[in-house]
Amino acid sequence: EELGLVGSTSYVQSLSATKRSRIRGVLNLDMVGSQDFARLVYSGDGQPTGSLRIENAFRSYFAARGLPVEEASLGGGSDHAAFARAVIPVGGLFTGADEPKSAELARRFGGDAGRSFDSCYHKACDTVANVDLAVLDQMADATAVVAVRLAG
Repeated sequence: EELGLVGSTSYVQSLSATKRSRIRGVLNLDMVGSQDFARLVYSGDGQPTGSLRIENAFRSYFAARGLPVEEASLGGGSDHAAFARAVIPVGGLFTGADEPKSAELARRFGGDAGRSFDSCYHKACDTVANVDLAVLDQMADATAVVAVRLAG
């Protein structure tokens, strides 16, 4: 991803039409353990048909557990983009990177408004010691449940 989405683009281009049609969706997990996190679900709006199903599955999972979420734009700068261009449904989760946390997100999820979600993003301090293991656990559990639901 960091060098221009080379791997995901190459992989999607290597797939036959039959293999592409078997992919029910791609779950993109980008920064899912940020220290000053927000629990963000990628929007299915403007993405291939089926992407909204992924968004709704994540929203349902978190709602059933009383965990608030906010919507984030999926954009086109991560590994999901090659799949979206191939009209494969995409979705996923995010907890924030180096952008500053808004006052609204600080109110909903705690932490400090104006401070970056992850002050170690792309820095030498970006190590396992910098990961919020509790939110990582929530995101991993959600992903496992949603993956199973989508596969069914």
